[in-house]
Amino acid sequence: MTTAVKTTALPPLTGESARCVTALCDAYRVAKQAGDAARTEKYRNCASMGVQFIISLQYTGNGVEHFAESYQPRVLGAFRASVGEGVIRLQDTAECVLAVSTYLSDICGVSLAPAQTTATVPAPVK
Repeated sequence: MTTAVKTTALPPLTGESARCVTALCDAYRVAKQAGDAARTEKYRNCASMGVQFIISLQYTGNGVEHFAESYQPRVLGAFRASVGEGVIRLQDTAECVLAVSTYLSDICGVSLAPAQTTATVPAPVK
């Protein structure tokens, strides 16, 4: 008697994976605050892998060479919908930017706030 093993195919990875990375960053923050070291490390590792995938969806300097030279600045920095297609949607780009910035601030500890500078007032002329 043979037993058939039913496998389910995973959905293709897309820019929607950014939501999962953002959720993993939130879970990391909660686990860290709760003192759960095992889950903290697990969520950190998973979020890191997710960010690596998300970055592969971004159009970088080398990735826009196939576009017309006059169009390249419009595409540079945007995130495409998936590895297999080049559709750029504002929602995908926004979710990817949110996920990467959440990862950088929550897990890596990078401050994303602009530097506070005080304006210097010139001394009055006497």
